[in-house]
Amino acid sequence: MLTIEKGLATHTNIETSFERRIEKTIAMPVYKPPITVTDLSQSGTHAKADTVILVFYAKRVELPCLEGEIIILGRSHTANRIPPTIDLSKFGGTGSGTSRMHAAIHRKNDAWFIQDLASSNGTWVNGVRLTPFVEHQLQSTSQLMLANLEIGLVLPDKASQKLVF
Repeated sequence: MLTIEKGLATHTNIETSFERRIEKTIAMPVYKPPITVTDLSQSGTHAKADTVILVFYAKRVELPCLEGEIIILGRSHTANRIPPTIDLSKFGGTGSGTSRMHAAIHRKNDAWFIQDLASSNGTWVNGVRLTPFVEHQLQSTSQLMLANLEIGLVLPDKASQKLVF
């Protein structure tokens, strides 16, 4: 037990209390985007066809993503065999606990999906924790949590149609 006496902290039996306590996540600061999911859906800016909009803390990134392509969210590192499409360390990813290969976004049959890539600290979509390597269908606007990095996501209303001659 930790007690404060005359401004000094003393402890008794503190070793046994630490042995029983197991933490699964580490408390880290949460980096919030400048706007909320509601703001994203009400904004006049819509995603262009075949383009995903990711809103990071004070930054907006637009990425083209055609059918069959994958956007990998993670942190660049010399040990990575495949570099991520978006380096999350530029957006506070290192301090917020994101993994080097954290999550992947892709499109299939005009629907958008995200997968957690067995990240250390997890991926959440609109408050729901994802099971690693299981596709989760995304809505037109979603709030992503990659560990403690909060990201707003805006998807296009409809994918562009390619003309075939």
